[in-house]
Amino acid sequence: MERMAEAEKVTMALDDRVIDVTKGIDKLHVIIDKQKNEPGKRQTIDCPICGAKAAMTYVFSPYNGHLHAGCTVCRVSIMQ
Repeated sequence: MERMAEAEKVTMALDDRVIDVTKGIDKLHVIIDKQKNEPGKRQTIDCPICGAKAAMTYVFSPYNGHLHAGCTVCRVSIMQ
């Protein structure tokens, strides 16, 4: 019974983390849409996931236009 309760706590914590990261990705897109973006040009912003100042770098691939972003603090990586 205790193991199930512990597993449920872990599952709920992971669910909360996924929700936080998803909200952060939405914020990231709002921030990026306001910036002047050039394919291949790496830019730095405050991380919308953990809030660390100037910790997230992003670049749009000049080859296929995909967004690549990552935070040096919380280690979240995004590719869309």
